[in-house]
Amino acid sequence: IFTTGEDIQAIDMNQDGYLEEAIKQREMLKEFGFGLRPKSILGNRAIIGPNTGKIVGFREHVFTQDVSSIANFFSLQETGFVTATQRVIEKPLCVRFHYGHPDVFDRITAITCGGISRPSKGIHLSEDIFAGFYWVLRGGKSIQLDYIQAGKGRDVGFSQITGFTAKISMGNGMQARSREVARLAQQLDFFRLLSFYYSSVGGFLTQCFLVLSVFLYMYSKLFIAFNSSSEELIEDTNSAVLKTLSSQFIFQLGFLIILPIPMVVGVEKSITAAISTLIGVLVRLSPFFFVFGVGTNAHYVNAAITQGTAHYKATGRGFVIEHENFLFGFKTYLNSHYLPALELLMLLAVYAKFTILSNYFLETVSVYLLVIGWLYAPLMFNPNGLDNQALQKDFTEWNTWLFSIVEDEEKGWLAWYSKKMDDQFVTCQFRKKIEITIMNMRLMLISYGFAKALELDREEQGEPYIGTGNQFLLSLFVVLVAFVATVPFDLKRRGKNKWHSNTNRLFRIGTLAVGVFVVCLIVVIDLAALASFKQMVYMLCTVAFFIYFVVLTVLLF
Repeated sequence: IFTTGEDIQAIDMNQDGYLEEAIKQREMLKEFGFGLRPKSILGNRAIIGPNTGKIVGFREHVFTQDVSSIANFFSLQETGFVTATQRVIEKPLCVRFHYGHPDVFDRITAITCGGISRPSKGIHLSEDIFAGFYWVLRGGKSIQLDYIQAGKGRDVGFSQITGFTAKISMGNGMQARSREVARLAQQLDFFRLLSFYYSSVGGFLTQCFLVLSVFLYMYSKLFIAFNSSSEELIEDTNSAVLKTLSSQFIFQLGFLIILPIPMVVGVEKSITAAISTLIGVLVRLSPFFFVFGVGTNAHYVNAAITQGTAHYKATGRGFVIEHENFLFGFKTYLNSHYLPALELLMLLAVYAKFTILSNYFLETVSVYLLVIGWLYAPLMFNPNGLDNQALQKDFTEWNTWLFSIVEDEEKGWLAWYSKKMDDQFVTCQFRKKIEITIMNMRLMLISYGFAKALELDREEQGEPYIGTGNQFLLSLFVVLVAFVATVPFDLKRRGKNKWHSNTNRLFRIGTLAVGVFVVCLIVVIDLAALASFKQMVYMLCTVAFFIYFVVLTVLLF
């Protein structure tokens, strides 16, 4: 409304224009067809039609690719998206929308769509693509040009790139919850619907399912290892099914994302440049960078879809070539990368102990690569990340923060974790807490597996049965009963007054105390019946995983 002219261009402050590209503006504006009218001589069909409302997008030239290795990886990935991907989704897939700057809009059509921005900072976190959604829903068209381009300065630091990836992932998760996507899904034809799915929300959901499949893979392997009838089953099937290798994960977990890079470089430059680029990114350990990005996408897409937690992350896009301290990365990547990686590492260690197959390394090599990428990628791509002085300084700061008791989340772990749990307790809905609890029950498989291993070891040595598995189930029942007793306090006026908050906290502490007391009682009873150090280790692992599940459940509610 408060603009003049026929077109509106959305351009950002981190973009650049070139003189030779400015000369092409006239040809670009002709794409809108302003002033052109169809021929009407004796009813002949029009050769040139009038403007029907368009979004005209064109490619971007990322000029920050030589700042660092990760800036080069990210710019190559972005170059593939703003060139080859945009061409394909515009024609023949016909599912191009508005993906950001520097697209040019028809001003009159934009006014009828309510502008090119959306009001909500939650559901419309990725506001750019929603402008394209509204445009296409009203019969508009979005095209891509390759004869004109604009400069673009992308993020160059590891934390900046991760923050940008997290923002895009949360935005795609919120798109899955939006009414605009539901309307598009109802109106698009089948083939355009498939293209729309994978070019928007589906591409991120696939990475979320991929990470989920890794955990299902490891827990399935553990179930086979813990099951006493697995050995007979393997002999019956001649190992044709259960010895399936995980080599496919090597190509899927981030490594497959590298494939478009040499293809795009080959089209844009030459085959020689594509081969040299591929060798260069592999030598500089780019697969671990993309593996880390897969974990970022999976975590934030899952959080946005299941819990609705999405917010804007200001990356700054500064010129970062200095060392980033470990404390910042620890707080940023703890839930999204470090904890899942440590859980997978624990599963790998347990599976190495109980597996009955002979090809352990071939089965788990891709999972080990995933764990290495999630744990050490922030260290690999951090300037001076392996410098001894920087490592000592980072460890001292992290150790001081970890054991500090000050009530400042920036200076103490306890205050930071308390605030985080309080925010989760207030913002997370009750049914979402139930879903999280069900997901956390995967820890019970490990605990029950150690209990069964203890009984099998005693059976092999001819010792009497002590019923560890039954006691395990009984203690689980006691904890669940205590948990159900706290549910009414969570449903009644949750968090609306101080009395309720304190009372609910007391019941949570009481539930934890009851669960720990029951488990400790079982330990005291069973330790007297244990006959070896191996059985004691099995028993302690059973109790440890059980207590961990109880603590997670109580703190969540």
